[in-house]
Amino acid sequence: MTDFHIFEKELTDRLRAGLGNSCQVSARTLCLNNSVKKQAVFITEEGSSITECLETGCLWPLCKTPKDIELIAKNMMQEYHRRKKQPAMRSALDRLYDWDFAKSRVMFRLASTDANKSLLQEIPSFETVCGLSQIFYLLLQEGTGHGTCITINSRLMHAWKVPADGLLEQARRNTPEHLPCLFLNASLDASADVLNVLHAQGQAGIPVYFLTNSMGLYGAACILYEGIAESTAQKLGCGFYVLPCSLHQTALIPAPSIEPQLAGQLKQLLLTINRDSLPRQQFLSDTVYYYNKEEKQLHAVP
Repeated sequence: MTDFHIFEKELTDRLRAGLGNSCQVSARTLCLNNSVKKQAVFITEEGSSITECLETGCLWPLCKTPKDIELIAKNMMQEYHRRKKQPAMRSALDRLYDWDFAKSRVMFRLASTDANKSLLQEIPSFETVCGLSQIFYLLLQEGTGHGTCITINSRLMHAWKVPADGLLEQARRNTPEHLPCLFLNASLDASADVLNVLHAQGQAGIPVYFLTNSMGLYGAACILYEGIAESTAQKLGCGFYVLPCSLHQTALIPAPSIEPQLAGQLKQLLLTINRDSLPRQQFLSDTVYYYNKEEKQLHAVP
Protein backbone atom coordinates (compact mmCIF):
# COMPACT_ATOMS: atom_id res chain seq x y z
CA MET A 1 0.00 0.00 0.00
CA THR A 2 1.77 3.13 -1.22
CA ASP A 3 -0.30 5.84 0.49
CA PHE A 4 -0.02 6.07 4.27
CA HIS A 5 -3.26 8.06 4.62
CA ILE A 6 -5.22 5.31 2.84
CA PHE A 7 -3.59 2.73 5.13
CA GLU A 8 -4.39 4.83 8.20
CA LYS A 9 -8.06 5.29 7.22
CA GLU A 10 -8.60 1.60 6.42
CA LEU A 11 -6.90 0.59 9.65
CA THR A 12 -8.99 2.92 11.83
CA ASP A 13 -12.19 1.78 10.05
CA ARG A 14 -11.34 -1.85 10.81
CA LEU A 15 -10.54 -1.02 14.43
CA ARG A 16 -13.84 0.85 14.87
CA ALA A 17 -15.74 -2.09 13.40
CA GLY A 18 -13.87 -4.62 15.52
CA LEU A 19 -14.01 -2.73 18.82
CA GLY A 20 -17.61 -1.56 18.46
CA ASN A 21 -19.41 1.66 19.28
CA SER A 22 -18.20 1.64 22.89
CA CYS A 23 -14.74 2.74 21.76
CA GLN A 24 -13.64 5.97 20.14
CA VAL A 25 -10.83 5.44 17.62
CA SER A 26 -8.86 8.31 16.11
CA ALA A 27 -5.60 8.66 14.18
CA ARG A 28 -3.32 11.47 15.28
CA THR A 29 0.30 12.55 15.37
CA LEU A 30 2.20 11.62 18.51
CA CYS A 31 4.75 14.29 19.52
CA LEU A 32 7.75 12.85 21.35
CA ASN A 33 11.00 14.11 22.80
CA ASN A 34 13.09 16.44 20.61
CA SER A 35 10.10 17.17 18.34
CA VAL A 36 10.14 13.63 16.96
CA LYS A 37 6.72 12.85 15.50
CA LYS A 38 5.12 9.46 15.00
CA GLN A 39 1.73 8.44 13.70
CA ALA A 40 -0.51 6.56 16.09
CA VAL A 41 -4.04 5.36 16.77
CA PHE A 42 -5.69 6.48 20.01
CA ILE A 43 -8.42 4.31 21.54
CA THR A 44 -10.69 5.49 24.35
CA GLU A 45 -13.41 3.27 25.81
CA GLU A 46 -16.72 4.91 26.69
CA GLY A 47 -16.79 6.02 30.32
CA SER A 48 -13.03 5.66 30.75
CA SER A 49 -10.46 8.41 31.32
CA ILE A 50 -7.72 6.19 29.86
CA THR A 51 -6.63 6.50 26.24
CA GLU A 52 -4.44 3.78 24.77
CA CYS A 53 -1.91 4.82 22.13
CA LEU A 54 -0.70 2.36 19.48
CA GLU A 55 1.88 3.45 16.90
CA THR A 56 1.01 2.90 13.24
CA GLY A 57 3.85 4.46 11.25
CA CYS A 58 6.13 1.47 11.83
CA LEU A 59 3.40 -0.90 10.60
CA TRP A 60 2.68 0.78 7.28
CA PRO A 61 5.74 -0.67 5.46
CA LEU A 62 4.53 -4.16 6.42
CA CYS A 63 1.20 -3.71 4.67
CA LYS A 64 1.34 -5.05 1.11
CA THR A 65 -2.11 -6.61 0.63
CA PRO A 66 -5.64 -6.28 2.10
CA LYS A 67 -4.92 -9.42 4.16
CA ASP A 68 -1.97 -7.65 5.74
CA ILE A 69 -4.06 -4.74 6.99
CA GLU A 70 -6.62 -7.21 8.34
CA LEU A 71 -3.88 -8.98 10.30
CA ILE A 72 -2.42 -5.68 11.55
CA ALA A 73 -5.84 -4.58 12.82
CA LYS A 74 -6.35 -7.93 14.53
CA ASN A 75 -2.98 -7.73 16.26
CA MET A 76 -3.64 -4.16 17.42
CA MET A 77 -6.99 -5.16 18.92
CA GLN A 78 -5.29 -8.06 20.72
CA GLU A 79 -2.71 -5.64 22.12
CA TYR A 80 -5.46 -3.25 23.22
CA HIS A 81 -7.32 -6.03 25.05
CA ARG A 82 -4.05 -7.28 26.56
CA ARG A 83 -3.41 -3.86 28.07
CA LYS A 84 -6.95 -3.76 29.47
CA LYS A 85 -6.21 -6.97 31.37
CA GLN A 86 -3.38 -5.38 33.36
CA PRO A 87 -5.28 -4.46 36.56
CA ALA A 88 -2.38 -2.81 38.37
CA MET A 89 -1.60 -0.52 35.44
CA ARG A 90 -5.26 0.28 34.77
CA SER A 91 -5.73 1.13 38.44
CA ALA A 92 -2.69 3.43 38.33
CA LEU A 93 -3.94 5.20 35.20
CA ASP A 94 -7.38 5.66 36.75
CA ARG A 95 -5.76 7.47 39.69
CA LEU A 96 -3.56 9.86 37.69
CA TYR A 97 -5.53 12.91 38.84
CA ASP A 98 -5.25 11.97 42.54
CA TRP A 99 -2.29 13.91 43.98
CA ASP A 100 -2.07 11.63 47.03
CA PHE A 101 -1.45 8.73 44.63
CA ALA A 102 0.74 10.64 42.16
CA LYS A 103 3.07 12.64 44.42
CA SER A 104 5.37 9.74 45.29
CA ARG A 105 5.73 8.95 41.57
CA VAL A 106 6.79 12.43 40.35
CA MET A 107 10.30 12.30 38.84
CA PHE A 108 12.45 14.69 36.83
CA ARG A 109 14.56 14.19 33.74
CA LEU A 110 16.64 16.38 31.47
CA ALA A 111 15.69 17.62 28.01
CA SER A 112 17.35 19.76 25.37
CA THR A 113 15.90 23.26 25.69
CA ASP A 114 16.36 24.15 22.01
CA ALA A 115 15.11 20.83 20.61
CA ASN A 116 11.92 20.93 22.70
CA LYS A 117 10.78 24.55 22.42
CA SER A 118 7.18 23.66 21.53
CA LEU A 119 6.91 21.00 24.22
CA LEU A 120 8.34 23.26 26.92
CA GLN A 121 5.60 25.81 26.25
CA GLU A 122 2.98 23.23 27.20
CA ILE A 123 4.50 21.56 30.26
CA PRO A 124 6.09 22.67 33.54
CA SER A 125 9.86 22.97 33.26
CA PHE A 126 12.90 24.67 34.76
CA GLU A 127 16.04 25.75 32.94
CA THR A 128 19.15 24.32 34.53
CA VAL A 129 22.75 24.23 33.26
CA CYS A 130 23.35 25.76 29.83
CA GLY A 131 21.06 24.32 27.17
CA LEU A 132 19.24 21.85 29.43
CA SER A 133 15.83 21.94 31.10
CA GLN A 134 14.32 19.83 33.85
CA ILE A 135 10.90 18.38 33.02
CA PHE A 136 8.68 16.08 35.03
CA TYR A 137 7.05 12.70 34.55
CA LEU A 138 5.14 10.08 36.50
CA LEU A 139 6.88 6.74 36.91
CA LEU A 140 3.98 4.29 37.09
CA GLN A 141 5.89 1.05 36.69
CA GLU A 142 9.44 0.27 37.70
CA GLY A 143 11.81 -2.42 36.53
CA THR A 144 15.36 -2.78 35.28
CA GLY A 145 15.66 -1.44 31.75
CA HIS A 146 12.06 -0.35 31.39
CA GLY A 147 9.32 1.68 32.93
CA THR A 148 5.93 3.17 32.21
CA CYS A 149 6.19 6.96 32.21
CA ILE A 150 3.74 9.78 31.56
CA THR A 151 4.94 13.35 31.00
CA ILE A 152 3.31 15.76 33.43
CA ASN A 153 1.32 18.42 31.58
CA SER A 154 -0.68 21.47 32.62
CA ARG A 155 -3.92 19.47 32.82
CA LEU A 156 -2.48 17.20 35.52
CA MET A 157 -1.02 20.18 37.38
CA HIS A 158 -4.39 21.92 37.33
CA ALA A 159 -6.11 18.80 38.68
CA TRP A 160 -3.53 18.43 41.45
CA LYS A 161 -3.51 22.15 42.26
CA VAL A 162 0.26 21.92 42.65
CA PRO A 163 2.57 24.73 41.38
CA ALA A 164 5.65 24.00 39.28
CA ASP A 165 8.05 24.64 42.15
CA GLY A 166 6.08 22.11 44.19
CA LEU A 167 6.66 19.52 41.46
CA LEU A 168 10.37 20.35 41.46
CA GLU A 169 10.66 19.91 45.22
CA GLN A 170 8.79 16.58 45.08
CA ALA A 171 10.81 15.31 42.11
CA ARG A 172 14.14 16.19 43.76
CA ARG A 173 13.16 13.94 46.67
CA ASN A 174 11.63 11.11 44.67
CA THR A 175 14.03 10.66 41.76
CA PRO A 176 17.22 9.73 43.67
CA GLU A 177 15.16 7.48 45.95
CA HIS A 178 13.42 5.51 43.20
CA LEU A 179 16.18 5.76 40.59
CA PRO A 180 19.51 5.75 42.46
CA CYS A 181 22.76 6.49 40.61
CA LEU A 182 25.05 3.93 39.08
CA PHE A 183 28.69 4.87 38.45
CA LEU A 184 30.10 2.47 35.86
CA ASN A 185 33.46 1.86 34.25
CA ALA A 186 32.82 2.23 30.53
CA SER A 187 35.65 -0.17 29.71
CA LEU A 188 33.38 -3.00 30.90
CA ASP A 189 31.00 -2.24 28.02
CA ALA A 190 32.78 -3.11 24.78
CA SER A 191 29.83 -1.78 22.75
CA ALA A 192 29.93 1.71 24.31
CA ASP A 193 29.75 4.29 21.52
CA VAL A 194 32.06 6.73 23.28
CA LEU A 195 34.78 4.07 23.53
CA ASN A 196 34.39 3.13 19.88
CA VAL A 197 34.75 6.76 18.79
CA LEU A 198 37.76 7.33 21.03
CA HIS A 199 39.40 4.22 19.60
CA ALA A 200 38.73 5.42 16.05
CA GLN A 201 40.32 8.76 16.92
CA GLY A 202 43.44 7.09 18.32
CA GLN A 203 42.62 7.95 21.96
CA ALA A 204 41.68 4.48 23.21
CA GLY A 205 43.65 4.81 26.46
CA ILE A 206 41.53 7.59 27.95
CA PRO A 207 39.52 6.40 31.00
CA VAL A 208 35.76 6.85 30.62
CA TYR A 209 32.96 6.31 33.13
CA PHE A 210 29.19 6.30 32.76
CA LEU A 211 26.70 7.89 35.12
CA THR A 212 23.16 6.52 34.87
CA ASN A 213 20.45 5.19 37.20
CA SER A 214 19.30 1.77 38.35
CA MET A 215 16.77 1.45 35.51
CA GLY A 216 18.92 2.95 32.76
CA LEU A 217 15.95 5.24 32.11
CA TYR A 218 16.53 9.02 31.84
CA GLY A 219 19.76 8.43 33.74
CA ALA A 220 21.45 11.61 32.48
CA ALA A 221 19.49 13.40 35.22
CA CYS A 222 21.76 11.79 37.83
CA ILE A 223 24.36 14.51 37.31
CA LEU A 224 21.91 16.93 39.01
CA TYR A 225 21.16 14.73 42.02
CA GLU A 226 22.15 16.53 45.19
CA GLY A 227 25.78 15.81 46.06
CA ILE A 228 26.41 13.39 43.17
CA ALA A 229 28.76 15.59 41.14
CA GLU A 230 30.75 16.42 44.27
CA SER A 231 31.02 12.78 45.38
CA THR A 232 32.01 11.74 41.84
CA ALA A 233 34.83 14.30 41.83
CA GLN A 234 36.01 12.96 45.19
CA LYS A 235 35.91 9.41 43.82
CA LEU A 236 37.93 10.40 40.77
CA GLY A 237 40.18 12.71 42.74
CA CYS A 238 39.77 15.51 40.19
CA GLY A 239 37.40 17.57 38.11
CA PHE A 240 35.82 15.89 35.12
CA TYR A 241 34.23 16.50 31.76
CA VAL A 242 30.59 15.51 31.21
CA LEU A 243 29.44 14.34 27.78
CA PRO A 244 25.61 14.04 27.63
CA CYS A 245 25.66 11.18 25.14
CA SER A 246 21.93 10.36 25.55
CA LEU A 247 18.91 11.02 27.75
CA HIS A 248 19.79 7.88 29.63
CA GLN A 249 23.43 8.38 30.57
CA THR A 250 26.36 10.76 30.61
CA ALA A 251 29.98 9.88 29.90
CA LEU A 252 32.49 11.22 32.41
CA ILE A 253 36.16 11.78 31.57
CA PRO A 254 38.65 12.78 34.31
CA ALA A 255 40.17 16.15 33.44
CA PRO A 256 43.85 15.10 33.86
CA SER A 257 43.28 12.43 31.20
CA ILE A 258 42.76 15.11 28.55
CA GLU A 259 45.69 17.20 27.47
CA PRO A 260 44.71 20.90 27.32
CA GLN A 261 45.12 21.02 23.54
CA LEU A 262 42.75 18.04 23.17
CA ALA A 263 39.92 19.36 25.36
CA GLY A 264 38.34 21.10 22.39
CA GLN A 265 38.09 17.77 20.59
CA LEU A 266 35.60 16.47 23.16
CA LYS A 267 32.82 18.45 21.48
CA GLN A 268 33.62 16.80 18.16
CA LEU A 269 33.59 13.45 19.93
CA LEU A 270 30.14 14.20 21.35
CA LEU A 271 28.86 15.42 17.97
CA THR A 272 30.05 12.19 16.35
CA ILE A 273 28.17 10.09 18.93
CA ASN A 274 25.01 12.19 18.73
CA ARG A 275 24.88 12.28 14.95
CA ASP A 276 26.08 8.78 14.03
CA SER A 277 25.03 6.49 16.87
CA LEU A 278 22.07 8.02 18.70
CA PRO A 279 18.37 7.94 17.74
CA ARG A 280 17.06 11.50 17.52
CA GLN A 281 14.50 10.86 20.26
CA GLN A 282 17.30 10.07 22.76
CA PHE A 283 19.43 13.15 21.98
CA LEU A 284 20.16 15.42 24.93
CA SER A 285 22.85 17.98 24.10
CA ASP A 286 25.86 18.79 21.91
CA THR A 287 27.41 20.79 24.77
CA VAL A 288 30.33 19.41 26.77
CA TYR A 289 30.26 20.35 30.47
CA TYR A 290 33.00 20.54 33.07
CA TYR A 291 32.68 19.99 36.80
CA ASN A 292 35.22 22.02 38.76
CA LYS A 293 36.17 20.09 41.90
CA GLU A 294 37.36 23.15 43.82
CA GLU A 295 34.48 25.43 42.89
CA LYS A 296 31.92 22.59 43.07
CA GLN A 297 30.23 23.93 39.94
CA LEU A 298 29.13 22.46 36.63
CA HIS A 299 29.41 24.72 33.59
CA ALA A 300 29.47 24.52 29.82
CA VAL A 301 32.83 24.28 28.08
CA PRO A 302 33.19 27.15 25.54
